[in-house]
Amino acid sequence: MVRARAVVGRPWTSDPGLRVQVDAILAMPPEDRLRILEEQVSTLSALRPTARAAVAQR
Repeated sequence: MVRARAVVGRPWTSDPGLRVQVDAILAMPPEDRLRILEEQVSTLSALRPTARAAVAQR
């Protein structure tokens, strides 16, 4: 959280760690970028509560 506050309002390019990650992703072939994106979407979808679970929480 402290790190997040430190970079608020600054461009993402000012964060060297993030810049390295973005450069590495952009250097990948498009197929690899798509595969990684699909894996991340799958992970996030699995973490998202279902409609049934949301109703049960009410």
